[in-house]
Amino acid sequence: MKTSTIDHCYRFFSAAVSVATNYKVNDAPDTFPGSGTSTWNGLRARMEQANPELSAILFSDMYFKGKGVLLVANGGCQAVSNTNYEPYLNNFLINGGRQKLYTYTGVNLNEVNSGSFDNKVNSAIGLNRCAVAGARDPNFTGGSFYARAAADNFGAPTTNGVTSLRFFHNPTQKEASEACNYAAKAHREGTAPSFPQLAVCTYNPATKQVVSSDTRLDGGPQYNCTLDNSTRTVWLDQAVTNTESFQTETGQTVRLEFDFGDLKASLELSVKQSWGRTWSATSRVATQDTMTIRPEYKGWVTLRPSLERYTVTTGVDYPDGGPRLNVQYQMDFAIPSTEMTTQAVGLVTQPMTAAERTSMC
Repeated sequence: MKTSTIDHCYRFFSAAVSVATNYKVNDAPDTFPGSGTSTWNGLRARMEQANPELSAILFSDMYFKGKGVLLVANGGCQAVSNTNYEPYLNNFLINGGRQKLYTYTGVNLNEVNSGSFDNKVNSAIGLNRCAVAGARDPNFTGGSFYARAAADNFGAPTTNGVTSLRFFHNPTQKEASEACNYAAKAHREGTAPSFPQLAVCTYNPATKQVVSSDTRLDGGPQYNCTLDNSTRTVWLDQAVTNTESFQTETGQTVRLEFDFGDLKASLELSVKQSWGRTWSATSRVATQDTMTIRPEYKGWVTLRPSLERYTVTTGVDYPDGGPRLNVQYQMDFAIPSTEMTTQAVGLVTQPMTAAERTSMC
């Protein structure tokens, strides 16, 4: 284990984890779990919760095996937490780097454990949203490569060729979306040249597929209060909200609302350029039909809108040289009825309730 410039060597992985987590995680295995095991996920989560300054585990072998170094970064790799992006960006501009000033940004492996790990690190697991960047020479010079925050093998062409490592905050999907929204805002306002630290967001061409909405729309019911079957006209005319969203790392869907207005405009431009679709906040869907309703029954028409589902994958590059993050946005556009030759229409009848018979008849 390495903290700042102090080395502590342990025979067992469990002992290093116990010390690094302030003795809060004391059931780690004596040896590394290795690749393809579920042990890492639960263990990582508990280690990160116990010590937010844990930055990475480095391994001498591919697939997270062999000898290891557990690195503790002073300050960690967490970004500042602030829902208001103005001070969020100000912190970015003042401190530089990836939204936080780190007092410990990396390590020269030739200085760790008397150099025993120099040119011998071949895989790594990032902790606390640390992305690990490696270089062939000391002080982060020479050819570099990147490892994902979760885990990665370094591999060729740098096998047994890593001398220094640097750590970056690996942004969340929401943080990357905020950065792209602010960058788009700066470009729209013409202030971007004053902010070289802005993220660069590359909007790839949109892909499209037509799907049926999971939401069924119901028209207003018609009530038959007579003693005979009755033929009625039933209709539906509604505005459907078109949505733009992304998923977080935990699978939660986040809708892009007005606070992501500039990002939305960029995504909508990608859809227009790719498919000629001019985006609108809502689409009008409507239908009309006739149906026979039994005595003391009600009837109505239903419609399941067809959606154009656009997917825009956006590459987000921060100016500090850290790894690119890709964010995938899903944009659902309800096709207006005026553009449809056929629609998923249904007719529904049900007995009236006692309250409906009293109020409607």
